[in-house]
Amino acid sequence: MTHIHENIVAVIPALNEEDSIGDVILSTQKYVNHIIVFNDGSSDRTAEIVSKLGVNLINNPCKQGKGNALRSLFKEAVKYDPDIIISLDADGQHDPYEIPKLIKPIIFNGMDMVIGSRFLKDSITDISLLRSIGLRIINFLHFFLFSSQIEDTQSGFRSFSKRAFNIVLQSKENGYGIESEQLIIALNGGYKLSEVPVNIRYNGLRKTSKMNFIKHGFLIVLLLLKLFVEKK
Repeated sequence: MTHIHENIVAVIPALNEEDSIGDVILSTQKYVNHIIVFNDGSSDRTAEIVSKLGVNLINNPCKQGKGNALRSLFKEAVKYDPDIIISLDADGQHDPYEIPKLIKPIIFNGMDMVIGSRFLKDSITDISLLRSIGLRIINFLHFFLFSSQIEDTQSGFRSFSKRAFNIVLQSKENGYGIESEQLIIALNGGYKLSEVPVNIRYNGLRKTSKMNFIKHGFLIVLLLLKLFVEKK
């Protein structure tokens, strides 16, 4: 557990992550007070491993998507009366060792949502060129349509202040567009946002995306256009 005294809850959506979920939980436990895992209809041993490690498990029998998982996780997390909620992926992309980097801007700078970024100076990532280009196109659309200054709009490694829990709780997107929707809710709501450089890795992991990333990107572009029209 980190020396920071705030009550911190980590929430982890998981789908077929038996190879990595144990290590992610054990590493995360060093920096937070509570961990909640949402098992989104896994067909492997994900739920069994989580249960054996003794953390709070929400077991969903059929897949409903990352957005639904995060809303369910936040509804459960607020029962612990946390000061900060951290979201991270179960596949090992995000390094729990960097959790304190996402917490400190909330505590010391009054930020509401902090994003762990692949694209800042001092960030380290082995992302493929094609995926990087796709993400940068999506980032540009956030800037063009919503005046977002965030460099990595799709990172799921995020921290939220107590004031910002509602960003997730009022979201409606069920799938991977949840990260974009969170950002737009935060921008429209006047929340204070910042990014910190982190290490996000892909090599050596099982397939880190549960959807073809081109299809994933296309769906996010459609969501952004829909949210832009609704804003008008």
